[in-house]
Amino acid sequence: MPNKSAKSGDTDHVIRPRLCALLSRAVKSPLVLVLAGAGYGKSIAVSDFAKECSLPVVSLNFTEDDNDCGKFREKFPYSIDDLLRKKKHLVILDNAHCVKNPEIIEFFEQIIHDNSGKITLIMVCREVPLINVTDMMMRGFVYNINEDDLRFNKNELVRFFSTQ
Repeated sequence: MPNKSAKSGDTDHVIRPRLCALLSRAVKSPLVLVLAGAGYGKSIAVSDFAKECSLPVVSLNFTEDDNDCGKFREKFPYSIDDLLRKKKHLVILDNAHCVKNPEIIEFFEQIIHDNSGKITLIMVCREVPLINVTDMMMRGFVYNINEDDLRFNKNELVRFFSTQ
């Protein structure tokens, strides 16, 4: 992917090939946790990757209101069987730290455990989500991308400030 600036909504940002390459490696795992505080560019990095990725993408920007199962099903009308019928693809759950409903947590845990390699779940969050991450990490199911990975390197900073 070329080094370039792009328009994202009303905000200019620098496309970061380094993060897209990292995410390309990460999606070989059933679960990718993109975990960092506000302002690290988590959502933008995952969005840029999804646009360039050759895999189909199902995406949901989760809010506190989506903890109601009815509202969740309206925004995310897929069952696990629906998802497994598709070829290999990504499920992106932005603001995954907002997921508090045990039924919805269990749904996403099942996606990770029962997917036969067809689904990679990317959870973008500000804090560790309430899913059983420890068990999944011990089983080698989790690829972590954290604040250290998301910090701008020197070249990215130069490109960022040259677009201002």
